Amino acid sequence: MTQKDETLKAVIAYCEKKRDMGRAYLENVSWLDDGILSWNHGKIKAYEDIITHCGSMLGYTGSMPDEVPNQSEDARQEGTDA
Repeated sequence: MTQKDETLKAVIAYCEKKRDMGRAYLENVSWLDDGILSWNHGKIKAYEDIITHCGSMLGYTGSMPDEVPNQSEDARQEGTDA
């Protein structure tokens, strides 16, 4: 398992815990007004979106360029050519 996948799994576990806490909170209160209720549902949905997104990135090994030019070096070289 790569370090990236370990990190993603840690983020997923954290978000699952926070989502479940939010759900438990909503199950145990009956006095919430519509604004607070909507806000809590929004938090839960945000955690679910993060869980889904991180899960989709697990195991992804997309290609990265081997070398990225140093732009500051390129700018210095252009300035000395004049």
